[in-house]
Amino acid sequence: RRKLGLITDKRIFGTIARLSPEKNLSYIVEMAKAMPEDLFVIAGDGPLRKSLEKEKPNNLHILGFIKDVETVYNALDGFILPSKIEGTPISILEAMASGVSVYASNVGAIGDIISSEHSGYFLTMDLDADIELVNKTYEEESIRENALTYIEERHDIQNNAKDFFCLFLSD
Repeated sequence: RRKLGLITDKRIFGTIARLSPEKNLSYIVEMAKAMPEDLFVIAGDGPLRKSLEKEKPNNLHILGFIKDVETVYNALDGFILPSKIEGTPISILEAMASGVSVYASNVGAIGDIISSEHSGYFLTMDLDADIELVNKTYEEESIRENALTYIEERHDIQNNAKDFFCLFLSD
């Protein structure tokens, strides 16, 4: 948190994403407005940066491009990705590997990564319901442990490389 200039004892929720319309980052802005006792961060850059900066409340920090993303994940109490459209977001895998609770919309391949209420949570896109979900669950140790187990079993670089080469070199 110190590296990011976020010296606080408040809970910190946020995301790492391209600041573009499909990421639906205005939803995080609305969450921040509705949860003034918490701190929110958005790391990334893109075409919506100026408009997000205009509408952001005081408890939301737009960090811009961050090269060392692990500093952001390590600062978070919860990772939020309210995308309208997705493929397979690497940011969710990184958050899970960092031991951060993940809250994401169930679009694209996110449902292949997260098993709701087992290794993460699906946002309903109902602001009040999602705030209640985050408040109730962000400290759920079993969810973070299940997410780490998923990453270790399914996304281990050595196993993936071995599988790739076996497939590549087979007849």
